[in-house]
Amino acid sequence: MKLLLYIGFLAPLLPLLFFLLFKRKSQERAVWVIFFYVLYCAINEFINLYLQQIDSRYVLQLFNIFTIAEFSFISYYFLIILRNESKTKNIIKLFWIGFTIYAVLNIFLNKSSRALDSIAMGIESLIIIILSTYYIFTQIKRVNHSSIFTDLHFWYTVTFLIYFSGTFFLNIMAESMRRNPEYQMLYFGINIGFNILKNVLLAVAMTMKLKIIKSPLPDLDDDLFFKNAQ
Repeated sequence: MKLLLYIGFLAPLLPLLFFLLFKRKSQERAVWVIFFYVLYCAINEFINLYLQQIDSRYVLQLFNIFTIAEFSFISYYFLIILRNESKTKNIIKLFWIGFTIYAVLNIFLNKSSRALDSIAMGIESLIIIILSTYYIFTQIKRVNHSSIFTDLHFWYTVTFLIYFSGTFFLNIMAESMRRNPEYQMLYFGINIGFNILKNVLLAVAMTMKLKIIKSPLPDLDDDLFFKNAQ
């Protein structure tokens, strides 16, 4: 179990390494958002490890803050890749504002620093699952089914869908079952396993090329007619 724990803590270093190898010169803002998200995850893992070593009472508060930060990173990522859909962007902004207000208030109003906000974790997972599913569905409708599997953002989104789907029920039961030793072992085992899978998939995504999605039909402009006439 300890080996799995340490692998989980080091897992975020893998996509960071692949970013430096394949995407460090990228000018795509969404790619950099994912990079800073993974970097934050890596820093959070090491802080979490340190707080657990000293048996700090702020370990669970760190989880609660991480939930807000993680949701903010991923929401901003979807705002970027869905920049041409104004209605969807407005919905994402409303989701982010509502979730952030709730989660921050819950941290300050909760008198116990040893309470895990499993409701916020569940809401976060559910919203990200919905956004990921929506993005994948719209891209399958727009582009060739075979080329989508080499698309950078497709892999990022699939990673989020797999990770948050796999840990959804685990997170919403986290606080109520936290004092159960068997559940603790189950929680850490599944959570670390999906965390490792998430970082492996993000590393794979770093090797993919960013594809510009084109309209399936050419624009009927004057140049097109003149070229055909020559």
